[in-house]
Amino acid sequence: MTTAEDNDEHQGMEEMKRIKTSELEQLPAMLTVEEACEVLGLGRSSGFDAVQRGIMPAVRLSERRIGVPAAALIRKFNLDGEGDGPLS
Repeated sequence: MTTAEDNDEHQGMEEMKRIKTSELEQLPAMLTVEEACEVLGLGRSSGFDAVQRGIMPAVRLSERRIGVPAAALIRKFNLDGEGDGPLS
């Protein structure tokens, strides 16, 4: 069931930019939240909000550091143009 909150969460995601395959291949395996935001074309606070809500895949690396696995980010948001992500 889709709620209004789910729609709001993905509204900003629909405006994300597509990045070139060559740029995807150059991403490090683990990104900071800020780097992931840059890839997605999001602001920093929107990125941390997406992590907190579970929209953006993330892992806690330490008490103060959060990492975003590049492969999970690519799959989740269909950045490579394959699959049924929000950008397809």
